[in-house]
Amino acid sequence: MAETTTVINTAYHECQTDLRIKHPTQLADDLGPDGACAIITDTDTGRVVATVSANPYTLYAKDREWTGFNDGGYQSGSHFMLFAVAVVADPRYRKMGLVGRCITELEKWLSQRKEVVAVWVKCVEHVNGVYWRKRGFVEVYREERPPGSYGSWGPGGGVWELGTLVRVVRRLDE
Repeated sequence: MAETTTVINTAYHECQTDLRIKHPTQLADDLGPDGACAIITDTDTGRVVATVSANPYTLYAKDREWTGFNDGGYQSGSHFMLFAVAVVADPRYRKMGLVGRCITELEKWLSQRKEVVAVWVKCVEHVNGVYWRKRGFVEVYREERPPGSYGSWGPGGGVWELGTLVRVVRRLDE
C-alpha cells in the first residue's frame, strides 16, 4: 500500500498542498470493509501507475436534489464514492485511459457484490470537472470553497469550487 499511497499523494500535490493520505493505514481505513481499490501496474516494472478507490456513500439531502434521483428508484441500492484517483506524473502513463479502466473494474467488482446504483465523485472543478463530465458524470451541485480548504486553491490562489457529480451504473427498474 505504501507505493499506492505515494502515487496518490504525488498526484494530489499537483492541485493541493496537503497530503491526501496522511498516515500509513489511512487508505485501508477509508476503504473500510466494503470499499475497494483498483490498481494498474506497469507490466515491465511492476510499479503502480494508476489507482482509484471507492467506498459506500451515504446520500446527503443535497444529493437527493439530483434531477434523476426519483426517476429510477435510486433511493434503494448502493451508492459508492470514488476517491484517491491518481495516475503517476509521467507522460508515458497520461492520456491512456488508466483511470477509466480502474473505474470500469471497480464498477464490475462492486456490481457483483452489491446492488450498485450509482458512483459519485467530488472534484476540484477547475482542475478536473471537465474530465469527469466527459466520462458520463453529471453535476448534482457545486459549492464554493475558500482558498486553502482541503489544501486547495482556486485559479490565481483564490476561491475554488468543489463539484459533486454522479454516474448511474444501473437503473433498478430495468
